[in-house]
Amino acid sequence: INPRTIFITGYLTIALFVGGYIAWQVQSFWRLPSLTIDGSLSRSVVDPTILITGRAEALAHVTVNGEPVLLTKDANFSVPLYLRAGINPIRIEATNAAGRVRSKQLFLLRAS
Repeated sequence: INPRTIFITGYLTIALFVGGYIAWQVQSFWRLPSLTIDGSLSRSVVDPTILITGRAEALAHVTVNGEPVLLTKDANFSVPLYLRAGINPIRIEATNAAGRVRSKQLFLLRAS
């Protein structure tokens, strides 16, 4: 082992770590935020109110029908909604720090 081999090995190790970090940052910038809605919602509802629950990415900004929603420490959310008779569209959006948006649309029918 000579000094040149140690220098080249150190340089390649640092370049690998820096390249991996840059690739991770680019991937996290382009990736859409995670958003899951609990599947217990029925498409047909009798009650005038319903509770929308789900999970989003940590530090995401979540809205339900344009209204901001607070996330718990473990990135869960729960929103009670009043439903009118007929078809009720519900739009849930999560926006990450890079401004990327993932949205889910629900259509719930409230029988009168």
